[in-house]
Amino acid sequence: MALTWDKRLPFVDTAGRKRIVERAMACAGLIAEQIGVPEAAVHNARLLGCGNYGCTLLIEGLPRDRAVIKVTSDNLEANAAKQISEDGTRRHEPGLVQIHKVFRLGKCSVMPGMRPFVFKHAATGQTVTYRGGGTPYRPLWVIQREEIDDAWPRLKALGVKQAAATEALGVIWRYATDLAAFQTSFGRFRHHSIARPASEDVDRAMALVHGHALVNAIDWLVERDMSWLDMRKIINLGWREGRTREDTGLVIRDIGATESGAEVLEEIDVVGGARGQTRSPSRRRR
Repeated sequence: MALTWDKRLPFVDTAGRKRIVERAMACAGLIAEQIGVPEAAVHNARLLGCGNYGCTLLIEGLPRDRAVIKVTSDNLEANAAKQISEDGTRRHEPGLVQIHKVFRLGKCSVMPGMRPFVFKHAATGQTVTYRGGGTPYRPLWVIQREEIDDAWPRLKALGVKQAAATEALGVIWRYATDLAAFQTSFGRFRHHSIARPASEDVDRAMALVHGHALVNAIDWLVERDMSWLDMRKIINLGWREGRTREDTGLVIRDIGATESGAEVLEEIDVVGGARGQTRSPSRRRR
C-alpha cells in the first residue's frame, strides 16, 4: 500500500508544539475514554518533554506499562508504532518499548482558525498540499506506551563516561544503518555505502553501554522491514532492569524516526470524528 502524500512531514516549531498540546487537550475526554482514566487525569498529565514532531505526557494513575502518551504529528512514527504494537512476537524483545495502543485524533483536534496543511517538500522544495489522514489539517496521533527510566543516570552511576558512551552509541548507530542499507527496502539508506563495523567493535560497544537488548531490538525491527536510527540522541533511549544480564540495559524508549516498509496508517483507529465517536476503518486485504 503506497501513501499518496509525502512520507516525512516537516518539523513543528515551538508554537507548533504548544498547539499540539492544545489540540490534544481539546480531545481530553475521548483520550481518557481510550486509555481508561478520568478526563481530569489527561488534563493534569505531566509534560515530560517535546521534540521535533510532538510532546510526551505522563498520565498519573496508570501502571508503568501504559502510563505515557506521546502526541505526535509524525506519520512514520505512528505507522511504525502501530506495526510494533500488533506484532505477536513483540513480548520477546526487552530492548524495545512496549506500545499499548495507537489512534488518531479526529475532528475534536481541529482548533478554531486552523488552516489546511501546506508545506514544502524536504527533497524538492516544492509546495505540497497534505492529502493524508485528517485532511486537510495536519494530523495528530496518540501513542500509548510504557514509562521507562532515563538511560544516562544509570550509565553514569555505573561509571560510564559521556565521551565513551557517545563513541559506543556511534558504533551501534553505524551497525544499525548498515543493517538497514542491506536488509530493508528504504531507498534513502539502500544506496549508501557504509562499512559494517567489525563484530568485535560492536561487541565492545554493547558491553560498555549495556546494549545487548538494544542491538537485539534493532535486529528484530530490521527483520520486520523497519529501521530505527535515533540512538545517537541518548534522550531517545531508556533503561530497563531485566530478568537476565542480557535483558538489562538500554532500551529504545522513543521510536521517533522509525520507518517501516509495511504502511498501515490508513487502518489506524480514529478518535473524535464528526460526532465524537471512535471509528475503526475496515481492514484491507494485503
